[in-house]
Amino acid sequence: METIYSNIKQIEYIFENFENKHSQLKNICKELRNKNVEEKYIYGLDSFFYQITIYNIEYQHYRKMH
Repeated sequence: METIYSNIKQIEYIFENFENKHSQLKNICKELRNKNVEEKYIYGLDSFFYQITIYNIEYQHYRKMH
């Protein structure tokens, strides 16, 4: 029983850690988009933001499974 409780705590820690890193990435992306408004940067930054969105969708899926 103690092992299960320990594993649940580790999983929760991983989820919290992911949430923190995800919000940091999102903030960095927003800052970069605000600073770099030239067309040559927009495509790359939109791709970066899309990857962040995909990570969030995967995270929500894993959260539901947990």
